[in-house]
Amino acid sequence: MIIIIARAWKKECEEDELGEYPNIPGLYHALVNDKIIVRSTRQPFLDGCRALLAQGYDPKEIAVIMRHENSTTDSLRGPIGEAAKLTVKERAKGNAPVFAKWQPYAGPKGSNSDAP
Repeated sequence: MIIIIARAWKKECEEDELGEYPNIPGLYHALVNDKIIVRSTRQPFLDGCRALLAQGYDPKEIAVIMRHENSTTDSLRGPIGEAAKLTVKERAKGNAPVFAKWQPYAGPKGSNSDAP
């Protein structure tokens, strides 16, 4: 299975002089078979794998590959289940980002998720 990543585009703004919408730096859509499975994410491969798991795909499927739009080069690959367990952690300035264990977002600190 191949996840294609494409730049996210700002459709709410005015078209530029070339008739195109500007892209949103650092944000991508994840697509499988020309269908968007995740919109506007900074980690399309990892979020795409979580979306595939939510759709019922086998977490042990090993042929998950990420390619950039209009490219035949494989950028990342791995089992859906293993990639879905990861996130990208930013580090201090000057240090490269690293993979870390993914945690679901629990909401703002001090918030009560059971509150109406």
